[in-house]
Amino acid sequence: MDVPSETSLIILKPAIEEANQQFQPFHELAEEKCQQLFRLYCEFLYHEEVISFLENALDELSSAEQPNLLGLQELDSTQAQRVKELLQILGYSCPNEQGSLKKDITTPEILTAAFYLVSVLAGKRK
Repeated sequence: MDVPSETSLIILKPAIEEANQQFQPFHELAEEKCQQLFRLYCEFLYHEEVISFLENALDELSSAEQPNLLGLQELDSTQAQRVKELLQILGYSCPNEQGSLKKDITTPEILTAAFYLVSVLAGKRK
């Protein structure tokens, strides 16, 4: 949304309310998991390749597809481990880079919220 500088910011209220709804699934996570997600997102801010991998993987997961995990091999070991941690928080276990993700417990809403957040990070990098 493009807002001219002289416009009242009240026009942003509907967009803020919509964003609040989109990110509601994060409120339902345990505080410890939210803190882990925040820490991971902060780490990912500086790694375009991680953001790109996550955006693709979360998009595929939210479409009920099996993401290609071979991209994990292109990340350094610490980055790959952090990606696995994020996926685990979202309800997926990742046995290895060649294997498939195993859905433990998750809701489509949490994947959508995570995808939106990663997409915003990806958009800011471009």
